[in-house]
Amino acid sequence: MSIFRVLKHRCAWAAGLVAAVTMLGAAAEAQEVKRKPFQKYFFAGCGTGKTECSGPVYKVPANRRFEVRSVSCGFTVRSPGMVNSVFLAARPTDPTKQIIDYLVPVQTSDQGGFRGFSFNTQTLLVASATDRLLMAVNATEDIFNINCKVAGDLVFLE
Repeated sequence: MSIFRVLKHRCAWAAGLVAAVTMLGAAAEAQEVKRKPFQKYFFAGCGTGKTECSGPVYKVPANRRFEVRSVSCGFTVRSPGMVNSVFLAARPTDPTKQIIDYLVPVQTSDQGGFRGFSFNTQTLLVASATDRLLMAVNATEDIFNINCKVAGDLVFLE
């Protein structure tokens, strides 16, 4: 058998293997059926003595994906407190695969013993089916409340 014939057969075998692996990968991935604009409002009353406050925003249903594109939040903190950190996390059942988006608020008011902080940002955080979205805030003084809107596309999968 000539070297060209051997190479031809090996190339054909390799091309078939690549095609089979590609088809298996495509079959394992869920296909997008439709998407619709979606938003979820989140409120947490935190209270006296709470410099850390968090809560669940949304649990993504089976056969769905939530593509978060916008996050808008406001917080009330006891004066002279400052907000140290804010994050939105997509927490799957496997915590080693957690996705975190850190957000930066600005102070918007300071009166009557309270300081207001807020932010409005564009982002991209993809939460898969059964992931739980969690919003968390850390401050130097008591956090009285968190008000957030998380918006994007809810993607239906098949």
